[in-house]
Amino acid sequence: MMRLEYDAEHDILYIHLCDAAVHHSRGNQDVSRIVDYDENGEVVGIEILGASRETDAAPALQALAAAVKSHAEASGVVP
Repeated sequence: MMRLEYDAEHDILYIHLCDAAVHHSRGNQDVSRIVDYDENGEVVGIEILGASRETDAAPALQALAAAVKSHAEASGVVP
């Protein structure tokens, strides 16, 4: 189960690779990417800070954020 989550206000993209609990995290040298691991050392997610700069896809990320917010509002869930 992979899913994407984008926080437009903070420009953070999170890629959930599975539902396992995060045991520890490790960032790259400039801390623009953080990888989350489960207790067995398997990757469970990746966080990209400054995602629109990293992916050069700001319009697509904004559209994704709007779609997620719209869906959440329609279903009564606050994102």
